[in-house]
Amino acid sequence: MRGVKRAMIVIAILLLGAGPRAAYVARALAAVRALGPDGRAALDRAVYDATRARCRTDAGPAPARCSIDAAKSACETAPDQTSCDAAADVIATNLRGVSELVDDATKARLVRGSTDYHAALAAELLHRYALLATELAISSRADPEAPETIDQFCAHRDERPHTCEPGDAACIPSLAWPRCVAALVWYVGSVGAAP
Repeated sequence: MRGVKRAMIVIAILLLGAGPRAAYVARALAAVRALGPDGRAALDRAVYDATRARCRTDAGPAPARCSIDAAKSACETAPDQTSCDAAADVIATNLRGVSELVDDATKARLVRGSTDYHAALAAELLHRYALLATELAISSRADPEAPETIDQFCAHRDERPHTCEPGDAACIPSLAWPRCVAALVWYVGSVGAAP
């Protein structure tokens, strides 16, 4: 039931407007930053492993409900469960968005060329997130690390559709607000502003 509540909260945030959306971004960004590099890597792996085990994700993205439950299970023993849940939500959203950012040919290359597919995928995603962060930095005069800036960029980015040619690793397609925010929160919370 808590997963459904969380999904409803995200929908309500989108409907309420910029203030609550920016507050959500601020909480998620603070949670990702607070983990530090080792904590981010550990939680990312835990959510990934829990999602694969619970949701049988070999054939595609996990169903939203299963993904939310898997992310929450990764935080059951966390000392600050609220903060962990916020960071795990970012990770789960990013996992559900992999197919939008990484084409099948690139995924196949990662499988063939790596002993740790998850680590290779995480590096590829970070590269794609860096491109999105660069787009944010170029398109805004405001602080690209500010929650309000991230919110507004993601809320308005797709007023003009972004289509990509197959295999174009330098193109970030149109993304729904939650996927755009999750990608930028993970990048900014891990690395900082645009490269």
